[in-house]
Amino acid sequence: MSGDSKYGAWNTSEMISLIICIGGGELGQMPSEGQDIRWIPVDIAASAIVDIALQDYIENDDVHHILNPHAISWSIFLHYLQIAGLHFQIVNPNEWLEKVLNSQTALVKLQSFFDTFFASKSGFLVSEYETVKTEIRSEYLHLCPPVNMKLIRKYLTFWYNTGFLTNGYQ
Repeated sequence: MSGDSKYGAWNTSEMISLIICIGGGELGQMPSEGQDIRWIPVDIAASAIVDIALQDYIENDDVHHILNPHAISWSIFLHYLQIAGLHFQIVNPNEWLEKVLNSQTALVKLQSFFDTFFASKSGFLVSEYETVKTEIRSEYLHLCPPVNMKLIRKYLTFWYNTGFLTNGYQ
């Protein structure tokens, strides 16, 4: 889940917030490789959960995947960040990780995650989830838009206005 779709409010202590604001903002670099983005804004996720919970129970239909039905690639995500106004270089993961580890930032605490993620060419093996049944049960999920530049700009603006994103954004 990501921040909300209306105001862009997103917890600043989460890994993605740290990668974007410290890696992209403070350090001025983002890794060229990453997983596809299937974030669902928290308000849309909450609406979908309530929508499903208020419906009659259907036997053998008790598992619902609450994630964005529309994935975007990491490279598109980086492009959206740049269009939205975050100024950074895209570098290979090893160069990025070296810069992170030589910094005195909170990203250093995530070293073991990054070591594991970038150790293999495929990164972490992430399960693929279908949302077809869940989209049928919830119009909120069915109508969930893909992560786009407008939403990314809301997140950046929220972090900037709260003082968390202090560099690389105008």
